[in-house]
Amino acid sequence: YGNLEMFIECQDNWGHGNSINEYVISFCVKQGADHTPPYITPFTEPASGSYIAYGDTDQDVKFWVDESAECRYTESSSTIDYANMENNISCKALWTDYEFPRGYPCEFSLTNFTQDKSVWIRCKDKPWLPDSNSSRNVNRQSVEYVTKVSDSELEIEEMRPDQGDVVISGVNPTSLNLKIKTSGGAEEGKAICKWAEDDYGWRSDFVDTNSIYHESPEFTLYEGTYNFDYFCEDVAGNTAERSSSFEIEFDETGPRIVRIYFESGLKITTKESAECRY
Repeated sequence: YGNLEMFIECQDNWGHGNSINEYVISFCVKQGADHTPPYITPFTEPASGSYIAYGDTDQDVKFWVDESAECRYTESSSTIDYANMENNISCKALWTDYEFPRGYPCEFSLTNFTQDKSVWIRCKDKPWLPDSNSSRNVNRQSVEYVTKVSDSELEIEEMRPDQGDVVISGVNPTSLNLKIKTSGGAEEGKAICKWAEDDYGWRSDFVDTNSIYHESPEFTLYEGTYNFDYFCEDVAGNTAERSSSFEIEFDETGPRIVRIYFESGLKITTKESAECRY
């Protein structure tokens, strides 16, 4: 308590600072009654609204309060007051437990749920005093924490080139795009994907990813057989893997005409797909 001063020094990346002329914040803290309830900070791990992986039914949650407190939660309603909340939360209250800059940590676990779940949290300060002490301040409004469930497994549903494809090109090497499409998981297929070709020791992230479509454009390959492995993961930790073995063939000859005949007009049959003129 009393008159306090905070002296602030800053320094940029080049080492220039204000150590000669410190910035001073002067203020006064006076003794008096505490009428302020604990502040539940917005920091949570995982963040509220996060997904859990498909098939998981449990989630450990951690959050922070700005002062020593006891906390509880309910799954019933946001209007339930602190005294009637059914579930206790484990909070650390010693000054040595303070985790700068977030505050005092509290943890609890949600278990056995198979659909999106909301819980409501309230806290009460001065945990060293009896629960009935009238000087203890309690939250009058709840803070909601939401956990979302992945609707299905993450899948790689399309690949280009696909398994067993033969890509015929008139130039060697040739350029093609690696493309895949994902579905399911936490965000309807949104994921980050990588590819690898272990026979040649190649591996990389897709150039365009973090959506349901993933592409690495203008990929240069010589004639031959390639085995690409794809790996994707979404925000909930759902993963998907698929492989595609395809072949690049160099076509150095033009289309061959194998038959010409007249049937209600001139008809030409070629040995491969082609455009023809006369």
